[in-house]
Amino acid sequence: MRRSSSRPRSAVAADRPSVSSLLALFAICLGMLGLLVSAEQVTSPTTDEHLHLTRGLAWWWGGDTRLNWPHPPLGQLVAAAPVALFSDPIDFSALNGFEEADKRSVALHYFERYEVARAHLSIARQTMIALAILLALYLFEWTRRRYGVRLALITTLLYAANPVLLAHAGLMTTDFPVTMVTIVALLQLHDYLTGRSWWSLIGLMLSIGALLTTKLSGIAVAVILLPPALLFAIAGRGRFAGLVGSRRASLLARDVVLTMLVGVLSINAVYRFDDTGLSSTEILERATPSTASKTEMTEDGLVARFWPDAWPMPLPFTYLYSVEFLKEQNARGHAGYFLGQPRPR
Repeated sequence: MRRSSSRPRSAVAADRPSVSSLLALFAICLGMLGLLVSAEQVTSPTTDEHLHLTRGLAWWWGGDTRLNWPHPPLGQLVAAAPVALFSDPIDFSALNGFEEADKRSVALHYFERYEVARAHLSIARQTMIALAILLALYLFEWTRRRYGVRLALITTLLYAANPVLLAHAGLMTTDFPVTMVTIVALLQLHDYLTGRSWWSLIGLMLSIGALLTTKLSGIAVAVILLPPALLFAIAGRGRFAGLVGSRRASLLARDVVLTMLVGVLSINAVYRFDDTGLSSTEILERATPSTASKTEMTEDGLVARFWPDAWPMPLPFTYLYSVEFLKEQNARGHAGYFLGQPRPR
């Protein structure tokens, strides 16, 4: 009789990596590391890396979050942390444009000392590379515990050889950080839906908090995570198995509320609670960052239309402005360059 190739979950979890599989994992990570490091050394600063680096360092060295728009700063803070820790601090508040939150002007003045700024950028890029390697190890271990060593190695190899990831993981931008937290959030959602422990819920809440504080597109990703949880609750599968309908609904509602609270707290934390608790009127009267587009907080905006003036807004002003800015930018189109020539909106 032919033996079944399927194994129980406990057997898969006990599938410990052998010396040869660990050597294979080491080779995959080493190859990825070599490709990323060699690319970093010959890649000049890209069009917006100076902006991301400036925002991250201004957060560490200035204690002011006014430059941290139009995206939340978590990925920039992590990448800039070694630079802030081991380099001589720069007073960004003394640079032209800081008071007006003109991040482009501040970044250009910072990069006038190009040798210093380029060294800072290299350290930040290397931090991004370290995060990419850590994600490879996380993917291997997560997959190994559920599907065995062989599939874990294949998954890690496909990740490490992905050309799009290799093109972005060594840059000081928000692209790789949001990719990283998205992958982690999806895997944590799997653990939450298929398990019953508080740790799986905590992991999901923290990963969604990271999503919301890394890039504004993380809001859309966080919303997309809700329908699978709703389907599991309706079907009584996984975490909701064996529970009556009312109990399933209350359990899901509790976890959604807790996750939302952690998300709001995370957003406020990365913005140092700057200008949190303003009314709609105060938000409309607040000076907006100086930009070429001159995006303003108006009565037609999201805040004034959907938030009662009597209620203090539990989110920082800069975060709200970022949402408004990107909403207008999406409506008019994003300008850029193609083959060295400006591409109109």
